[in-house]
Amino acid sequence: MSLFNVLKLGLLIAAGLFVLIPGWMNYFDKGHDQLTIEELLNGKKPESRNLTIEGIALFDYLYKYVEKKKDGSEYEVSYFIPLVDSSWTKEKEVKCFVHYRSGSFNFKPDYKTALAKIEAEIDSMKKLPEKRIRLETFCQEFDSKKLEEEVVPYFKYESDLKLAKEEDLKRLVVNETKAGLKNLLLLTGFLIVAITALTWWLSKK
Repeated sequence: MSLFNVLKLGLLIAAGLFVLIPGWMNYFDKGHDQLTIEELLNGKKPESRNLTIEGIALFDYLYKYVEKKKDGSEYEVSYFIPLVDSSWTKEKEVKCFVHYRSGSFNFKPDYKTALAKIEAEIDSMKKLPEKRIRLETFCQEFDSKKLEEEVVPYFKYESDLKLAKEEDLKRLVVNETKAGLKNLLLLTGFLIVAITALTWWLSKK
């Protein structure tokens, strides 16, 4: 096998590991931590990404983001709510968002029920004193191209909020704890098959 072919195989393996390792780490993260938004913003590191968070929700800035397919039909609905501490003013940066996901409509036929449940929960939280909420979430970065191209620009340019740098933004995803075992096994199996097939093909060259 030539050096060039070895490099191609190495790149495939590296790309696969880049995708799979975070997923497996999340799956085996059995911990759970509880923090206030004040503690999180003051630099306290949670022991787990499975996080019960308490903070003040800025419902006036709630953003409903509808992801669509190429044919224009809806694919997924997300609700983003800025989460701040008790000392927050408009002069301060927003660094955290609560992110409600409906789940992909392709894989969740009862998505209308899921959406109604999310909207009912948000409506009930709006009635809380000082809008201080407490939710079980999964802490993630703004690591999606869609989020960077659609959601971040909305808050940055179409609202009067000051946003932290994108690398400092956190999203606290409700209704999503860790990667599903079924999906991880499918991805792992696909990677193994792809590496095996490519290795066999390259060995023939």
